Amino acid sequence: EPGLLCYEWFFNDDETELYAHEWYVDSAAVGAHMEVGGAELEKLLEAAPPNKVDVYGNLTAELREELAPFNPNIVPYWRGFSRP
Repeated sequence: EPGLLCYEWFFNDDETELYAHEWYVDSAAVGAHMEVGGAELEKLLEAAPPNKVDVYGNLTAELREELAPFNPNIVPYWRGFSRP
């Protein structure tokens, strides 16, 4: 998927909690990912609804609205850098 930089899943030691880390270049890339995997994502969320959603970065109003049902903790980008 264009714009998808990182997609990783982690379990805690007793495999009762799943942590998904996803990195995208921008809000449009998140929207594209949700369109591509929408049906599968719905099934996953029905089986295991999230208890916490943290979103880091500057989101468009459209993406904020789309994520609103998950009551996300949105943390806007301030500054920093990444190394390849």
